[in-house]
Amino acid sequence: MFLFDPKTKKFTSIPQNKNQITSPINAITKLNSDEILLGTSGNGLLVVDLKMQKISNFLSHHQLLKDKTKITRSLKKDSKDNLWIGTDGYGLLEIQYPNSKEPIVRNYINNAQLSSSLSGNAIYVIAEDEASNMWIGTAWNGVSVLDKKNKTPNIIEIIEPPIKEESISEYIN
Repeated sequence: MFLFDPKTKKFTSIPQNKNQITSPINAITKLNSDEILLGTSGNGLLVVDLKMQKISNFLSHHQLLKDKTKITRSLKKDSKDNLWIGTDGYGLLEIQYPNSKEPIVRNYINNAQLSSSLSGNAIYVIAEDEASNMWIGTAWNGVSVLDKKNKTPNIIEIIEPPIKEESISEYIN
């Protein structure tokens, strides 16, 4: 893995352990000023410490979450600093970090019996609008809009794609 320094216009290599990143990187987001998060297609979520130039597993102490995020398609930090993780088959994860070290995790998934559930479980795009609603683009199942202003989040709209064979991609204007 290489980091680009825009000031020097040079790349530097970040050393990694053998077999640490063996699959494609699907998503990258900034965790804080010293760390970035990588979502991969098989190696799960990896944290890159920019100061120490070290790569580690983000969910090393949470085996269930580690299993659900082995294939991560999208990542998003929202305006409240919550982390959203789009998985390939396990829906959408929201991780909140209150004043304690233990995060609060919510898992939004598709349930065919509930009209208020996500439209699909393969999440390719996550975006936040000005009203703090989360727009969730799925593969083959349209777009869901999650209303975050209510204390109990619920799906407020599902937009069906015109063509079932294509997935929603990200475009930010």
